[in-house]
Amino acid sequence: MLRIKGIISVLVAVICLATILSLSAEAAESTRLNRILENKVLRVGTPGDYRPFSMLDKTTGKYEGHDIDLVQLIWELL
Repeated sequence: MLRIKGIISVLVAVICLATILSLSAEAAESTRLNRILENKVLRVGTPGDYRPFSMLDKTTGKYEGHDIDLVQLIWELL
């Protein structure tokens, strides 16, 4: 009987910890979105060498491709 109570106690503790961690992760994401919107800066990483997804146009010095188009669309929707 004591073993079952111990197992139940551990399960309740794990569930509580998981809930707390998920709530703090949501709060961090909300803060990150607010920071992006306030600063009007969205930083995105891309290798820049994988056609047709992202590549550097050497004449303009700017990146272009499907990934870049998608990020620009997401920014416009924000």
